[in-house]
Amino acid sequence: MKKKKIILADGSEMLLEPSSRLTYPVKFAAKSRLVTLSEGDAFFKIAHDESRPFTVKTSNILETKVLGTSFRIQARHGSATIKVIVATGKVAVGNAQQVFGTLVKGQELSYDKKEQRALIDYTPAPVYVNLVFEKETLPEVCSKLEYAY
Repeated sequence: MKKKKIILADGSEMLLEPSSRLTYPVKFAAKSRLVTLSEGDAFFKIAHDESRPFTVKTSNILETKVLGTSFRIQARHGSATIKVIVATGKVAVGNAQQVFGTLVKGQELSYDKKEQRALIDYTPAPVYVNLVFEKETLPEVCSKLEYAY
C-alpha cells in the first residue's frame, strides 16, 4: 500500500495515507466545499477561497473549517482520539453544536471520542511545509512566506 495524492478542481490537494477513505464531490457547491474523511490519516493543503469555506467532516463527529491552509487529520476507527494538526494558516474545529477552538500553525487538537472532550496543545514535533516558487515576483513570494510562517 502507498500514499495517494488527490487534487481537486479548486486546486486543493490531499495526501491520503494507506487505508484512508475520503469522500468528495466531483464539483463543489457555490458557497461551500465539503469532504468527509471517514477513516485514516490525511494531509490537506487547501486552496484559498474566502467565498467558499472548506470543511472536512470526520465520521460526523468533528468538523474542521478553513479558508486556505494546510493541516493533518488523524481519524482512525481503532483510535480513541481524532487529531487535527495545523502546519500553516488556521482552522476552526468543532462539531454541530459548538466550536472547540481555532488552531494556528504549531497547534493540535485531540478529541476524545468516548468522553466527547477536546484538548488544544502545541504539536510535539514540527510540521514541515514544502514551498516551491517558480517564475513568481518577490511580492508573491513574500506573501506566500508570510502566510506559511
